[in-house]
Amino acid sequence: MAVEELSMSQMSHVYLVKHIASGQPYIIKRLSKAHALYGQMRREADILCSMDFTFAPKVFRVFEDSDYSYIVMEYFHGDDLCGIVRKYGSTPLSAVLFGLSICSILKQLHDHYPIPIFYLDFSPKHFILCGSTLKVIDFGASMLRNGPVKRPPVLTPGFCAPELNQQRAPDERADIYGACAMVRYLLGACGPTPMDNGDSPLSDRLGAILDKALQTNKRRRFRRTDDLYQSLKSLLPGTVSSGKIKRIAVISLKNGYGATHVSIALTSAMNLLGQPACYIPKDPEFLDELSLLYPSMTNSSGNYCYMHFRGSRAPSDDGVMVMDIGRINDAATDLPKETDLILIVARGAPWEYGSAVSLTGMPEPKRRLFVLNGTDRQRAGEFSKRLFERCLIFPNEKDPFIISWETCAIARAVLDLL
Repeated sequence: MAVEELSMSQMSHVYLVKHIASGQPYIIKRLSKAHALYGQMRREADILCSMDFTFAPKVFRVFEDSDYSYIVMEYFHGDDLCGIVRKYGSTPLSAVLFGLSICSILKQLHDHYPIPIFYLDFSPKHFILCGSTLKVIDFGASMLRNGPVKRPPVLTPGFCAPELNQQRAPDERADIYGACAMVRYLLGACGPTPMDNGDSPLSDRLGAILDKALQTNKRRRFRRTDDLYQSLKSLLPGTVSSGKIKRIAVISLKNGYGATHVSIALTSAMNLLGQPACYIPKDPEFLDELSLLYPSMTNSSGNYCYMHFRGSRAPSDDGVMVMDIGRINDAATDLPKETDLILIVARGAPWEYGSAVSLTGMPEPKRRLFVLNGTDRQRAGEFSKRLFERCLIFPNEKDPFIISWETCAIARAVLDLL
């Protein structure tokens, strides 16, 4: 086997290994029997072996020698939340979505039969985004309900419920504290600007939820994970129902205006809102290029997934197809006849007016919508008045996969026209 050491502590060493014959990667955790907390660390293997959840790594083998115990586990390929924040930043909406995913994981642990499991060891490094699925590693500090109460290993400062350092029996409220500490961490990555820029109800309502969940006195927190989940879910925009297949063609007045960026973000936002949507590129090979930029993107039979994004080489058979057509010069030949809506990406500059007017001669559908990318409200207003057309301002996001509240608003406006 090829071996690479990933991390080391006083309690354990973690190695990434690759089976020479198959090339399959695995994780091996080596635990020192001489360590005072060896028994608690070894319990991680027992807990993982008792579970059958896709969000937790499978244990393939446990073996020992005279000095160490070894756990061979599934390897999760993806970015942890630290890496996601460092690479792509965060938004209040993405923080809420990650919080909902964490709650879903906790609910399955707390409902585990025959004995509920409390995770306890929250850290951004323990949550891995694999494609569009959030997974969790490191169950070394986890405890079973009604199990022996011992002081847990050193937990991550700022994410640990206060009562865990007092050798008290944990319950759901300890995990609720940790989950909201994770949301608080993601909000901190949003920068010094107001959480919602005054355009959404997130600020006050989310702040109230976090205040309740992060109370030092656990009696004042949410009692059940379901209660926290429903409170966070209430912050999301209303979902829309899916109907027959709808087709949106995204074209741009000039190269470099961001038709691809808008198409990817729009697809992600629709899926976030509950409307199945699939991105269809002009060049099918583009999805392979995109997966090289985002290694955590998964590819299954030509379907590419990352966070809320879904893309396909071939037309989708459900929901909304977002077709990235490219420049307007190509639209005459590439625009499918059954298109339900043309989305035109412009910058709102005065010299674009002539090209925009020429779109009135395009074939059906007559429904079209201008999306101004990289412009301000004043220029957008002037452009809209000259065209006698509605123009939406696309938010200046550096990464199309991190969806803002403003992008969701555009997605809703688009869906309302379908």
